[in-house]
Amino acid sequence: PCYQMLCALLEKEMQAGNDSMVCACAQVLAITAAVDPGNAQELVLTNGLTIVVDVLHRCLATVQPATARDNEQLKTCAFACQAAAAVVGEPVGRAEICKLESADDNRRSLVRAVVSAMRVEQSPALKTAALHFCVAASQHPELLGKLVEAGALWSVLGVALRFEAGASVPSGPQMPPGPRDTSAAAAAASKPLYLSVPLMLAAAH
Repeated sequence: PCYQMLCALLEKEMQAGNDSMVCACAQVLAITAAVDPGNAQELVLTNGLTIVVDVLHRCLATVQPATARDNEQLKTCAFACQAAAAVVGEPVGRAEICKLESADDNRRSLVRAVVSAMRVEQSPALKTAALHFCVAASQHPELLGKLVEAGALWSVLGVALRFEAGASVPSGPQMPPGPRDTSAAAAAASKPLYLSVPLMLAAAH
């Protein structure tokens, strides 16, 4: 019952105001949910998604334009958004998010929180995770409608219009020189980070 224990710890530390421990718990959620679809599904089945939503809303409420990039709560937002981006890629995750969105409670809306996250300029990691979420969610008709209602289109357009087409895009780990490997695994490993949810999003990107 690892996610039940982890989410219980996260809630306890959040109530205690222990930002560093909350950030560490959110980081574990993000990494484990992104590394395997089964983990993302388990997070949803153990009611962990509601904790992710709560963390994202609470921490975003503390973020101001002057908030430093290395602020613990801002980093927690990025990790929570990464976990959400992994969850929305799974059918069980999308179904649970649709339930949350049908409640018409802005305080429980994951979509609105993610759209708000795209407006946080000082955290490229948070913005990237939010974009990954929007890309995955937009493939589901009901969630696409919620994204449009929340104003995601304008946030995405803002990012697209500022994107420098000639800028270098970070790719995966560099392979050492050796015989050329034309296997499918080698081709997948050479894909740039923006084609899949990375385990960790570097702030520099």
